[in-house]
Amino acid sequence: MHPAPAPPHRRARVLAAAAAGLLVAGLASPALAAGHPMEPAPDGSGDCSPGLVAGTTAPMYGHIEKAHLERSPGQQAGDAQKTDDYVEVHTVWIEAVTAPARNGADHIAGETPKPFFGHLEHAHLQRSPGQQVSDVRDSDDYVLVHTVWAESLLQPTIDVIDGRPCQFRARAAATNVAIEQRAFNPNPVAVHVGDTVTWRNTSDDDHNVRGGPVDSPVLHPGDSFSFTFTRAGTIDYVCDLHPTMQARIAVS
Repeated sequence: MHPAPAPPHRRARVLAAAAAGLLVAGLASPALAAGHPMEPAPDGSGDCSPGLVAGTTAPMYGHIEKAHLERSPGQQAGDAQKTDDYVEVHTVWIEAVTAPARNGADHIAGETPKPFFGHLEHAHLQRSPGQQVSDVRDSDDYVLVHTVWAESLLQPTIDVIDGRPCQFRARAAATNVAIEQRAFNPNPVAVHVGDTVTWRNTSDDDHNVRGGPVDSPVLHPGDSFSFTFTRAGTIDYVCDLHPTMQARIAVS
């Protein structure tokens, strides 16, 4: 025996309750019903999103404007009665509102380990115990290098909050520096935050690149080393093996 259908007034109360719940959850939806289409949540494959706060709050204000302030109470009641559309729209809205946090988490998880393992390899695994002891004794340089390294670890999280990955991806570029017999060429070099510089040893001798956050292993003839700059500033670097080889990078 099938239960009797709910009376119309009860169905109306159920729909009203469902609409109220979805309204609370959907305060950030940029649209409701067919007359207010909603764009799908960004997947991170196209243009990057703004900062976490701006990316999350923008659809909230969009929903209030389009789905409430520009629609009469009668129109909103009609929207709520179209339950399938209403639920689908708010499902898309949830994806849109949570996209900055989800994409941000992916960015942090993907970028934070890079400076950690890069420093571990270049400053420890590829340097002898004696070289590391010498590094520690040079306390000023040691503190500077590790301060910049700590900032590099935090930078992906800062980028997600203030939206700087958008700026990085929009203008990131690659610059090549040749390590010649006793010179870096070109010198000086001007780059932007987010750009990557690659040094290639084109000489017949071994060289390295050291200065500020840049700390390469010994580069044999034909070897290369790349570093992505995440902070603005002027960096003077040298080849430790040939101290007269000095150069400068300006990061803006």
